[in-house]
Amino acid sequence: MYGAELNRQVEQMHKQITAISIQAQHDMILDERSDPFVVLAYTGRLLERVQALQTQAERIQLHQRTFRLEETRFPELEDCHEDVALRHRLWTALVEWEELTGGWLVARFEGLAPSAMEGLLSVYSRAVFKMERGLVPNKLLAAREAVTLISTEATQEAALEAMLDKVTDKWRHVELVLKPYKALKETYVMGGVAPPHEVLAVLEDSAVIMATIAASRYVAGIRAEVERLERQLRLFGDTLDEWLDCQRQWLALEPILTAADIQRQLPAEARAFAAVDRQLKDINRKPPPAKDRPTALQAPVLCNDNEKPRTAGTQPGLLEQLRRCNEALEGVAKNLESLGLNA
Repeated sequence: MYGAELNRQVEQMHKQITAISIQAQHDMILDERSDPFVVLAYTGRLLERVQALQTQAERIQLHQRTFRLEETRFPELEDCHEDVALRHRLWTALVEWEELTGGWLVARFEGLAPSAMEGLLSVYSRAVFKMERGLVPNKLLAAREAVTLISTEATQEAALEAMLDKVTDKWRHVELVLKPYKALKETYVMGGVAPPHEVLAVLEDSAVIMATIAASRYVAGIRAEVERLERQLRLFGDTLDEWLDCQRQWLALEPILTAADIQRQLPAEARAFAAVDRQLKDINRKPPPAKDRPTALQAPVLCNDNEKPRTAGTQPGLLEQLRRCNEALEGVAKNLESLGLNA
């Protein structure tokens, strides 16, 4: 249990390290026109966060050694620290140099100490050389607007992909639960006699998320995946509506048309109901063991149009079959109503 908690903390640390590394690439850090004190405040906060993560990493490693767990290494944390510290030193040196040279410019000439000045120049020259080696070439600043646009598009597309993954992951854990109906042999109904509210809620949430993704101006890169998932969700939603409608009508008619005297009086209606009864029982057949049971919409984004769906709610021909069953049950119900036998 504690090992799992440590693993969770390690995962969170990796996310925070990535976030700081991205924030350390902020435009203003490599823009000579930036306000030095604003940049220093920004890099100072980043440096504090990195140092806090280093302390946390040491604590995690200590606990892992204590409990004889595999010790996690954080090489990316050291890289992140070096990167942030380098940027912070750059702007610290710039502020110090401007203060130093500003003092020289207003000082009386006879008050200057050439040897001391030479020593400071040597110190800052070495610092500049070291920082220059550590900083990446900055030729991209000439194309700042284009880079910013590409970065924005990539970030927004990644956010849309995360939303798409969220929808897919939800459906990996949603099952169409079939429960025994009364004491009838091999007779099951979806969700018992009540609608499967969990499935309907997930379907509604998914529709809202998919509409948001599809309406985004940044959807172009993942449009094919979005449209494929939308088609499967739409098919599943239509199928579920017909399925529940068929089950509702069947539940209302079953007590009437399974009675022997009604079957003798209304043989045509009884035969039509029996045909639907056989089909619905086959559709709602006894569920397999949990490990082999398909989800309501199993990994829909991974199913290509030419693949046979591996899902419970999007089986080929199921929607059309349920529509025919509903038409038959509606006809039976109308005939019963005309005879005063309301379902």
